[in-house]
Amino acid sequence: MRWRSLLAAILIVVGIAAIGLVVLGPVGGATPASQYLTATATRTNVVQSAAATGNIAPHATYGLAFGREATVTSGASSSSSTSSSSSAASSGNGTAWLVTTVAVQPGDQVTKGQLLASADDSASRLQLAVTQANLAVAEARLAADQAGATTAEDTAARKSIARANVQLAAARQNWTLSTQQHQLTVSRAQAAVTTATRQLASDQAAKKDAATIATDTAALTTAQQTFETAQLDSSAASNQASASISTAGLQITTAEDARAANSTPAAAAQIDADRMAVSRAATSASSAQTAVSGARLVAPGDGIVVAVNIAAGVNAPSGDAIRIETGPMEVTASFAESDLPTLALNQPATVTVTAVNQDLTGKVSQILPVATSSGTSSVVTYTIVVSLDAAPPDVKSGMSAKVSVATATAANVIAVPTIALVGSNGSYEVRVLDANGQVQLRPVTVGLTTSTLAEIKSGLSEGDQVVTGTATARQNTTTTGGGGIGAFPVGGGGAGGGRNFRPGGGTQP
Repeated sequence: MRWRSLLAAILIVVGIAAIGLVVLGPVGGATPASQYLTATATRTNVVQSAAATGNIAPHATYGLAFGREATVTSGASSSSSTSSSSSAASSGNGTAWLVTTVAVQPGDQVTKGQLLASADDSASRLQLAVTQANLAVAEARLAADQAGATTAEDTAARKSIARANVQLAAARQNWTLSTQQHQLTVSRAQAAVTTATRQLASDQAAKKDAATIATDTAALTTAQQTFETAQLDSSAASNQASASISTAGLQITTAEDARAANSTPAAAAQIDADRMAVSRAATSASSAQTAVSGARLVAPGDGIVVAVNIAAGVNAPSGDAIRIETGPMEVTASFAESDLPTLALNQPATVTVTAVNQDLTGKVSQILPVATSSGTSSVVTYTIVVSLDAAPPDVKSGMSAKVSVATATAANVIAVPTIALVGSNGSYEVRVLDANGQVQLRPVTVGLTTSTLAEIKSGLSEGDQVVTGTATARQNTTTTGGGGIGAFPVGGGGAGGGRNFRPGGGTQP
C-alpha cells in the first residue's frame, strides 16, 4: 500500500510538470488563473491557395478511321465521346475498307507517326483517278471558254486532254490490279470451301462423334458464306472499275470537244460557271487524295491506345477504328466563384490522387470563362484545367483528385499564426511576451494572410513569442476536452474564425 501511494504521488507531480510545458504559469494570481498560449515568430513561406476536387483525363482522345483525318473525340475540357459525325465520316464517303494489317492493341504506348493499321486502298485509288480526270476536264473546259482562243489557251487545253488520257490509263491499271486482288480473294475462299467439304466428308466417313461433325458443318457454312461474299465484292469492284474507265473515256471525249469549240469566246457567265466547276472538281480530287492517304492509320501524337475496333481480313466497321489518348494528363475541377479573381494561367498547383496515394505537381492551363451550376443549387462554380507536369503510369483517366492552386506566395518571411492578430481593417497588433513573462501590445504591419498564417512585414523579430489565446485552469476537474487547457491551440482556426484576447481577460471581436 505504501508503494502504491508513493507511485500515485509521483504520477501527480509528473502530470503537473507536463502541463507547465504547454501553458505558461498564472499571471496576476487571479482565481481561476489566467494563462496564455504562445507561438514563435518563425521565418517560413506563407502560401495562399484555392482548393477544389476534380477528375483526371488526358489532354485529348483521338478517334482514327480509314479514309479521313484523325478527329478529337474528347479531352480534359470536353466530355464528349465518339460523335455521330465522326461515325458517318469514318467510312470514307461510303467506301468499304478491308483491313489488311493491325499493329497495335489496347494499352500499347505509341509515338507520333507510328503506323497502327492499314487497309486495301484499291477502291479509293480508282475514285482518285476518276476525280483527277474530272478535274482535268473542268480545267480544259475553262481554258476553252476563256475569252480569245490564243495559242497558249489551246496549248493548255491540249495538256488537259493529255492529263485526262493519263488518268484513263491509271484507271485501267487500277482496274487490273483490283481484279487480280479480288480474284485471289475468291480463289482463297473457294479453296477454304473445298478444304471444309473434304474435312466434313472425311470425318463422316470415319464416323466421328456428333460434336466433331457439327464443328465441321459450321466451318463449311462459314467458308461458303465467305466465298459468296468474296464473289459479290469482286463483282461489285469490277463493275465500279469498269464504270470508272467508261467515265474517264467520256471525259476525254468531252475535253476534246471543248477544245474544238474554243473558236469563239464564251460569255462571262459561262466563264464563272467553269471556274466554279474547276473549284468543285479540285475539292473532290483533294477529298479522294485524303481517302487514299487514309488507308494508313498513324498515331497523331505520342500516347496510349485505348480501343481497337478492327481486325485484319474484315471490313472496318462504322465509327472509330482505333482511339488514342495523347498529351499530358489534366485535372478538370470546379472552383467557387469567390476563387476566380485570384486564379490565373500558369499558377503552380498540387494535385493529390488518393487512389494511388500520390501528390503531383502541375499548373493552371485553362480557365473557362462561363459559370456552371449544379441542378437547382445556387452555388456558382468555374471550370479550371490543371496540366500535370508528369503523371506516373498508375494514374489513369477518370480518377478523382484534389487540386490546390497557389494563388499568392510570400517566401522566406517572418510569420505568426493568424489567430495571434488583434485588430481589423489593416490596423493590427500582436501580444508579445517579454523576457519577464509580461504581455505587451506591439503594432505590426501585416502582409499576406491565410487561414493559418500571417506575414509580418514589420514590428516583430524572428524568435519573438506571441500570444495566440488564453486558457483557464479549472479546479477540481481533470477534463481535457471542450473548454479545458488548450481550448485555443497554436495556429488553429481560420481567418476571422476565432477571437483575439487582450491581456486582463477582455476580448476583441
